[in-house]
Amino acid sequence: MILRVFSPTHIGSGDRLTRIDYVYRNGEVRVIDYEKAWSEDERIRKMIELGRFDPKIAINYYKYKLDAFCKPDGEIMEHIKILGRPYIPGSSLKGTIRTALLWNYLKEKGLKIKSRKELRRIEQELFDRNLMRRLIVRDSEMLSVKDLGVYEIVILSERNGKTLEEKMLRTGRSIKIYVESLKPGTKLKIDLKGDNWKDKLLEFSKFVLSIDRKFFEERNDGRLDDILKFIDDVESKLNSGRILFRIGFSTGWLWKTVGSLLTREERLELAKKLKLSRKLGTDFPKTRRVIVYNGVYRWLPGWLEIID
Repeated sequence: MILRVFSPTHIGSGDRLTRIDYVYRNGEVRVIDYEKAWSEDERIRKMIELGRFDPKIAINYYKYKLDAFCKPDGEIMEHIKILGRPYIPGSSLKGTIRTALLWNYLKEKGLKIKSRKELRRIEQELFDRNLMRRLIVRDSEMLSVKDLGVYEIVILSERNGKTLEEKMLRTGRSIKIYVESLKPGTKLKIDLKGDNWKDKLLEFSKFVLSIDRKFFEERNDGRLDDILKFIDDVESKLNSGRILFRIGFSTGWLWKTVGSLLTREERLELAKKLKLSRKLGTDFPKTRRVIVYNGVYRWLPGWLEIID
C-alpha cells in the first residue's frame, strides 16, 4: 500500500533537540554533531571544556540538516527514526484503524460510550474475536531525512465560544511547538494485510472532520479561512471516495477515541465526569492544534492519503 503525506505529519520518538543541539540559519536547521566537532576542531574542544560553547561555531559539523518552515526558538520534537531515517510505525496505523473499526461498530449498533468500564467491555466484545490479529500492519519503508521538515504548531483555544485565540504562557507568549514532520507530498510504502477496514476508515474520517469543520466555522473571524479551505480540500477527496485519515501528534481527542459519536452536550458531560479538562468551554475539546505557515494557520497536522 502506498501512502502520501497530505499535511505535515509527526510521529514522535520521545527525543527532543534542545537549543544547543541545533542551529537555525537561512531557512535551515542543522543538528550539530558534537563528537565530530570535538575530535576535529581544537578551538571548539577548548570552548566546550571552558563551558563557553556556542553551537553556531560548529555549524559545519552536523549530523543532518532539515528545511525549516518556521524559525524555531525552542526545543524541536524529533520524528521517530531507524538509523537516522524516518518512518511510520505499523502500530500507529493499526491503532488508527482499530479506532475506526470500533467507531463503526458502535455507530451501527446505535451505542454510545460514556464510561471507561463500558468501553473496555465493548472492546472485548469486538476485538476478542481475533479481528485485530487478522489485521497485520508492518512498519513503513525507511525514508530519507530530506523528507522531514521543521514546522511550527500552535494551540488554538476557545474564547467565550465565539473566537479561537492562541494559547499563551504565563509570560504572555504564545505556546509554540516545533516538530520534525514528514513533508506534504512525501510517498511511502507500507505492508498491510486485512479486509473490510477501508470503508470504515473513510466513514470515520468524514464524520470527525465534519465536527472539526463546524467547530472552526462557528468561531471564524477571518483568520481561519485557510484552515477551512484545507478542510474543503480534504472533504472533496473524501466525498469522491478517496481514503484520507489522520495519524500521529496533535490530531486530538476526537481522532483518537470514539467520542465523536456523542453530542456536544454529552461530550461536555463526559469531560466533566472524567475530568478531561481543567476548564470547559462551550464544546469539548475546546482546543485545536494547527500548523502555521507563512504567517497563517495553514494545515491540520497528520493527514495521510492512500493512493494505491
